[in-house]
Amino acid sequence: EDDETIRVSLTESRDITAQFRQPEPEQYELSVDTRGNGEVGIGPPGVATGSFQREYQEGTEIELAALPDGDAEFAGWSGDVDPSKEDDETIRVRLTESRDITARFRQPEPADFEIAEFEPKDVEVTKGERIDVTATVKNTGGQEDSKTIVYDSNIPTVSTEEKQLRLAPNEEQSVQLTVVDTSEVTPDQYAHSISVQDSDEDGKVRVEPEPS
Repeated sequence: EDDETIRVSLTESRDITAQFRQPEPEQYELSVDTRGNGEVGIGPPGVATGSFQREYQEGTEIELAALPDGDAEFAGWSGDVDPSKEDDETIRVRLTESRDITARFRQPEPADFEIAEFEPKDVEVTKGERIDVTATVKNTGGQEDSKTIVYDSNIPTVSTEEKQLRLAPNEEQSVQLTVVDTSEVTPDQYAHSISVQDSDEDGKVRVEPEPS
């Protein structure tokens, strides 16, 4: 009965039926893990978890979405993933074989404020002129934060000035720190500087006498 080919001898009338059935579909396993602070949204079945294992019928398409926790950020997929999709936060995979996939998460680098420009850094003026001191600061780190930028000088009539800046990652901002009035300053050479976090810049101010 199970042979695909049979031979029959007709010594009497016979009634024969060939029976066919669809084969059972192959089952493949999907394993999903995470490294770092985050979960993966998996659909179907529509869950978010840090570790997952389940069998699906061959050809099933599953959507995987990286879900970072807190201030963590997605760092990429590894395992049985198309290399061109490794940096996509959401991917779709079709199970034509078992797959083992890991979502990687990392903590962003802390804020790092750096002085991009100090203007004017070195300047020569005539007594009585005013100097507008500005600074451009950039956050080269990976998190938003607030820092204090400080202007200091040994010019007797100038006090220390502080400005608070809040910058997102890769954001840059210019700020006026002070206006130096040299009308009461004795002609001489002075020092001035700006600093923020671990970044600082030093400059010179030369005040010349008024023309006689």
